[in-house]
Amino acid sequence: MVVALVAGALLTVPATPALAAKITSSDSSVTIDAGGSSRITVEVAPDGDEEKTNLSVTGLPDGVSCTRGCGEVNFGGLIPGPKSVTVTLSAAGDAPAANGTQASVRVEGDSKRLSVTVKAKAAPTTTAPQETQTVKSISGKVVVAANSDAVPNAVVMLRDSQGHQYQTTSDGSGNYRFSGSSSQPISPGRIDLGASKDNVVATKTLNASAGQSLTGQRIALAIKVEVSPSATPSATEEPLPTDEATDESTEETAERPRRPRRQPTKTAAASAPS
Repeated sequence: MVVALVAGALLTVPATPALAAKITSSDSSVTIDAGGSSRITVEVAPDGDEEKTNLSVTGLPDGVSCTRGCGEVNFGGLIPGPKSVTVTLSAAGDAPAANGTQASVRVEGDSKRLSVTVKAKAAPTTTAPQETQTVKSISGKVVVAANSDAVPNAVVMLRDSQGHQYQTTSDGSGNYRFSGSSSQPISPGRIDLGASKDNVVATKTLNASAGQSLTGQRIALAIKVEVSPSATPSATEEPLPTDEATDESTEETAERPRRPRRQPTKTAAASAPS
């Protein structure tokens, strides 16, 4: 009978002790930004000879989860002792706001309360687009510097204070025009104008304000002007005397008889005797 009892005792398998642990300390609150994460520190100690326990956080608000530190905690070593565990809680980017939701940090045998606050992302603010500042228009005429004649088909360029550049061509009367718009603004401030024709270039600088229209901006090109010579009257040619006419007159003179010299008439006083 005694032998049987001893044999039964040897064959009996001892029951596995239930895992148990104590949370000796833990953070009592945590605040998490949506899309971010925060950490808490939990001190866990074995309740007896336990070598491990399981740690979890329950009752978390929507969009929040334990991403690190939760799970099995090993006390390890020949002499099991307390274990410090860092627990990371993360909130999704679209997690709703939560103000002090009561959650629990748990191990097998103990638990501690944890207040969880979630700060949701602020709604994006929409700002009205600023109206583009632009000069309304700039117009003028390309002329010849010498006589102010119009210069058609001249290349005219504009550059504003922000570096925008535009180009046009003068019409048949030498006129040109630049118009600003929201898509192609003429930025206020310094405006540089230039014109060229047949490799002759001229520039000018002016200032303009937003909404302003500038007219009469003349650009003078030093183009050479050809002057045609005026007609002079020709001298009248006089006929030269011919040798024949000279001979004829000589002959006529030779053939003409000489008239006798007329003697003076004696007066009566002269003929009377003394």
